[in-house]
Amino acid sequence: MKNFVLLVTAILLSLSLVAQQKSANISWDKTTHDFGTFKEENGLQKCSFNFTNTGSEPLVITNVRAFCGCTTPDWTKEPVQPGQKGYVNVSYDPRNRPGKFDKSITVTTNTEKPNTMLRIVGNVLAREKGLVDFYPRELGDLRMKSTHLAFVKVYNNRESVDSIPIVNMSEKDMKIDFQNVPPHLNIKVVPQVLKGKKANQESGD
Repeated sequence: MKNFVLLVTAILLSLSLVAQQKSANISWDKTTHDFGTFKEENGLQKCSFNFTNTGSEPLVITNVRAFCGCTTPDWTKEPVQPGQKGYVNVSYDPRNRPGKFDKSITVTTNTEKPNTMLRIVGNVLAREKGLVDFYPRELGDLRMKSTHLAFVKVYNNRESVDSIPIVNMSEKDMKIDFQNVPPHLNIKVVPQVLKGKKANQESGD
């Protein structure tokens, strides 16, 4: 009986060793990429994390997760055979994200240690602000700081007044009219005619 138990134990250990030996294994060329310092107007930044399957079974990336909407990953979808290479490509969008950043991406594979954390770091130099930034709302050639006014407190014996800054982005002068205005509202544009870019250049404004 002891011999039988020892034999079964030996067989189980042998199977376990075989299972451990036959597996995929991932070896990365790097796990952190530094973009350095770059200008926001340079746009999308891209880098590649390459790896090699140093195991004896096909390697499969089952999931790649980025923790920020500014970071977009792409990766090898097919099984990577032993000795072959694969990749995880990462794009970073710096729009409206000036300053230093440190973002992580989790890669899950069918290896013994399934999760790998990749990192991208860098520093974004803020672009110079223009009219589009100060007047973000667009209506044709007219840009506005906002498209709504919130009168939080309104009294029946007092007139409430507020305003929305606007700018004419066209070359020509612009006159604004309003239609279907409710009788309890009084809307006007000051000045009545908004100068265009050409008129501003000629006047030196």
